[in-house]
Amino acid sequence: MIDIKREICNLLRPLFKGINLEETIEVPPSPKLGDFSSTAAFEEARVTGGEPVDIALRAAGKIGRTSIIKEVKPVSGYLNFFVDWRKIAQEVFNEVNEKTWEYGKLDIGMGLKVLVEHTSANPNKPLHIGILRNTCLGDALSRLLKFTGYNVVVSNYIDDSGVQMAYNVLAHTELGYPVDPGDNVKFDHYCGKIYTEAYGLVQGKPELQVKLREIISKIEKGGNKYSKLAREIAEKVVKSQLETCWRINVFYDELIWETDIIRSGLWRKAFNELRKTGKIVKKEEGEKKGCWVFDLSDDPFFSSQMDSEEVLVRSDGTIMYVAKDIAFAMWKLKCLNHQFPADVFCRQPNGQHVLSTVPMETEAFIESDAKFTIAVIGAEQRHAQRVVKTALKLIGCKGRYLHYSYELVSLSPKTVEKVLRVPLSAEERKRKMIPMAGRRGIVVNADDVLNELKKAALSETRKRNPGADGKWVDETAEKIAVGALRFELLKKSVDKGIVFDLERALELKENTGPYIQYTYARACRIIEKLPEEALSSKLKSNEYPDLLEEEKELVKKLYDFPFTVKDASINFSPQLLCNYLTKTASLFNKFYQVAPVIGAETREALKFRAKLVDSTRKTLRIGLNLLGVPALERM
Repeated sequence: MIDIKREICNLLRPLFKGINLEETIEVPPSPKLGDFSSTAAFEEARVTGGEPVDIALRAAGKIGRTSIIKEVKPVSGYLNFFVDWRKIAQEVFNEVNEKTWEYGKLDIGMGLKVLVEHTSANPNKPLHIGILRNTCLGDALSRLLKFTGYNVVVSNYIDDSGVQMAYNVLAHTELGYPVDPGDNVKFDHYCGKIYTEAYGLVQGKPELQVKLREIISKIEKGGNKYSKLAREIAEKVVKSQLETCWRINVFYDELIWETDIIRSGLWRKAFNELRKTGKIVKKEEGEKKGCWVFDLSDDPFFSSQMDSEEVLVRSDGTIMYVAKDIAFAMWKLKCLNHQFPADVFCRQPNGQHVLSTVPMETEAFIESDAKFTIAVIGAEQRHAQRVVKTALKLIGCKGRYLHYSYELVSLSPKTVEKVLRVPLSAEERKRKMIPMAGRRGIVVNADDVLNELKKAALSETRKRNPGADGKWVDETAEKIAVGALRFELLKKSVDKGIVFDLERALELKENTGPYIQYTYARACRIIEKLPEEALSSKLKSNEYPDLLEEEKELVKKLYDFPFTVKDASINFSPQLLCNYLTKTASLFNKFYQVAPVIGAETREALKFRAKLVDSTRKTLRIGLNLLGVPALERM
């Protein structure tokens, strides 16, 4: 594919020495001013003291033309370049036709191994919509990195040794809750209900709180009835959580269990490495007496805080979350040589087995040799993640560790009342968002929101397709629901919170998943109706017609796709792809309104528009797949 910006730089290079020409290229505010412009004359004027207008005027007379640059105009010191978009259209059509579903695929990563950790939910309750933002971001990043040449391993960290797990064990061993939920109850939903109830029952009861601390310790140590029950519960919950993830087209390579980090000896290895630095000490007095702490006072970030000591091990010997995460990070980047005993956990619907660490010796094992790891973890964990990165730096770990931070998901008042059926006050209904609050029951489980989205999509699909096969209607509604949810959780910048609104997510308006899906389906239907020769016959260079403005803008956008993929990969930003697909769909629909395809005025126009529709169709499908949004040929 021709790189227009590079071609412009090559034309400018003989005339402008010592200037970073790539940084001078921009898009003018109006197409009338050109397709690209350069500020090279202004840069030279800063050095020579000349006038930008004069420099640009002289340069324009010397700049050559190429097959794609048809005109150069100097305007007020800017050098404006006009592109022959018919030639670019030919390039795009040939590239899409040659690469088909790999259009835009790059080799930025050159096979570099990247471990992406995402989801990492507590295994004692169902996934909620906030965790699903984590899952969708991690999955989209994994897809994007694979598409751009990285060797990606997807890992799910199972936090099965914390206090939340202990509440569920206590509920079964001390409070009389049965382990079997009975018929037609999803196990993770059952456990989430038990956790909430057990939490309430323990408050204000010292004897139960003492027992809870004992259970936490027993789970970590293993080899007892509490740890056995905890693993049994957690494995059943994880299988239920995976069913939710599979429903939205998310799959994993490995499950790493927190208790196995402790029992397999990985934590002990990490602890010993840290102690060698002299920064891990046991407190002999004060409120942290008996605790092992990480002295962070040498780091300017922590030294400015009131407390620059991070507790890694409590006085009772139980290990803090951040300590286990440090060990896990060391393992991911192979700062420590360690193999986890492993076994197949289950076979996923995509046919791939997911491996799991196990608390016993096996022939199989999991080890990591990633050079780069991405931990998709919420913004509320910034402090803990900074501690992890500091520990890696301290022991001289050479791999790259990225905390991929994202903000929280809140709910619209309508969604709280419609999905959760939680009554709100008149004042709350006026608010833009309602924060999730477990104690009030304001937590949207992923399964519930998917079911509500599907219910609404079923109604609309039946209305638009009377008499359609029931199975097709059900499958289509499911895919619309998945697309609506995934797109809604991906389209916003990760440094901004999301206010999830169920009705908005399903709208056939710009910047929603169903809008992109509908546009793709529209392109598919046009292709179905075209005569076969419209696509099969080649369009010669001299047969490309003059382009309507709507055709030119769509060609520009299709040309941009590989560059958008590159930017999205380099910046770890699925949001850029969401923006791209929304704009492309909008431009396609504008083109469709003004440029008849089947009823095109000439044979050349028919062939050109057929190829434009087909290239748009394929580009939309590739982009949707990178976001994990199902592409529908009919809606």
